[in-house]
Amino acid sequence: FFDSLQKQKLAGKTLNGHKGQLSIFFNMMADRDLIAKNPFSKIKPYPENTGRNIAYSDEQKEDLIKHMKANNYRLYIFTQWIYFTCIRPIELLRLRVGNVDLKNKNIVIYSDQSKNKKMESVVIPDAFMPIITEMKLQDHPKSDYIFGLCLETTALPYNRNSVSLAFGKVLNALKYGSDYTLYSWKHTSVVNAFNAGINPYAIQRQLRHHSLDETMRYLKSLGLLRNDEFGSKMK
Repeated sequence: FFDSLQKQKLAGKTLNGHKGQLSIFFNMMADRDLIAKNPFSKIKPYPENTGRNIAYSDEQKEDLIKHMKANNYRLYIFTQWIYFTCIRPIELLRLRVGNVDLKNKNIVIYSDQSKNKKMESVVIPDAFMPIITEMKLQDHPKSDYIFGLCLETTALPYNRNSVSLAFGKVLNALKYGSDYTLYSWKHTSVVNAFNAGINPYAIQRQLRHHSLDETMRYLKSLGLLRNDEFGSKMK
């Protein structure tokens, strides 16, 4: 099976993901003496192109918020959910009121809502509480989508492409390039968290990454892992 994947010229990240999952399975078999050794133990990781993720500057963030508050307030709320929770846009459209635990400041993403098909959770930052409170989610049935039809809290779901098109109009109005997307709110969140001194492990947990290595690669793609100490002290 893995040999066939390698012949398909898949990206290094995809191959490493399959390799990691299969390796866990065979490690369990080896631990139970069902096989002599893990056949994946000597397969080296495949090179990955981390790419470059684009975050908004403080000025851009301010302009975007001002524009959306004036022209599409629910879209503004949607983007702030991405920024403060780091939940993916498609997952946000699957969340229901019952996913939010205001008492414990926690949001649960169930396996059928998560991209990774795992039950996971994120914290609600203190700075995000005023927005959550403003939404008055407690006045809605727990089965309602938080962002349903037209991004309102309702029983009817909404289409992911419609959100992208709506945000695309905002980007076009402000004459931002095609490098900026809804995901740029997530990138901006991570940049600001890192610059605020939040440790990578805490960032990993909010991003729901499976490993710290994955988070470190993400931070690198955002240009955050500069080697300033070597640059300034090397003689």
